[in-house]
Amino acid sequence: MAKRLHVDAEAADELERARRYLDESRGLGGDLVDAFVETTARIREAPAAFPELRRTRSGVVVRSVLITRFHYRIVFADLARLVWVIAFAHDKQRPFYWAGRLRKPPAE
Repeated sequence: MAKRLHVDAEAADELERARRYLDESRGLGGDLVDAFVETTARIREAPAAFPELRRTRSGVVVRSVLITRFHYRIVFADLARLVWVIAFAHDKQRPFYWAGRLRKPPAE
């Protein structure tokens, strides 16, 4: 059974900014959103299938998956009852900038 999905507000903002940029520059914003939806559906079904980026002291496992066509990475935590999308990050910019967000996980 697929886990619930919680997209952090900051991650949703990042996705929206990327969508607008790709829409204005190449008309591909809709394709980016479609790729996000398809990828998060795969994540919800089998979150452990994706590579581990780090494990917090409290045991939260942070994983990621690259949407290769767009060079964006979905960074997520595999929690007990839900998948928490922490960031929608460009793969070539500011690695681990999102780490501070781990301090405030959503209520499961």
